[in-house]
Amino acid sequence: MNYSSSGSSLSDTRQMDSVLPLLLPLLDERDGTAKAVVMLVAEYCSINPNGQCLDEVLERLASGNASQRRNAVDVISELIHISSNSVTALSHSMWQDISKHLLECLGDEEEIINVQASNLLPKIDPLLVLPALVRLVYSSNERVQSSASDAMTALLKNHNQNYEVLCMLLDSLSNLSQSLGLPKTSGDIEEGVSLSVSAT
Repeated sequence: MNYSSSGSSLSDTRQMDSVLPLLLPLLDERDGTAKAVVMLVAEYCSINPNGQCLDEVLERLASGNASQRRNAVDVISELIHISSNSVTALSHSMWQDISKHLLECLGDEEEIINVQASNLLPKIDPLLVLPALVRLVYSSNERVQSSASDAMTALLKNHNQNYEVLCMLLDSLSNLSQSLGLPKTSGDIEEGVSLSVSAT
């Protein structure tokens, strides 16, 4: 990258830093404006080196406002799409954060968010999500169990020729069978996520 393009990129990032607080409230509703802002915020998250933009979006996934959560998932969906077609990769820690929050979305009370999360998880590095998905498939929460099962099935189809992924699946199943017991409480998701993060 030459100096001028680097300087331009830095300038754009600084401008977005100041504009982001004004854009986020526009993600509180499900309307045409929000759709446009979703694209803009996702683009910024893809080039924001410190992850501040992503953190702001992920915080909204825990909101009590369903529209905020749905828009946040839309941003993550667009960000994953952008990243898959970009030479500029997200950092490992950013992928970890995305994985953790999408896994938690499998238990969201909004079915559309469950479905989106289960569709997005197979697009992420199996190392970050497969161990947790294996555990969540045995969750006592039927919603979580169903969403995790769908996500794991799609992930395995995407990587059915990858020997390392198949070995990871067998290891995860073995570890689960050797555990003292399967999760029985509403903490299933957090336990599954912890398993995934520790595996990295």
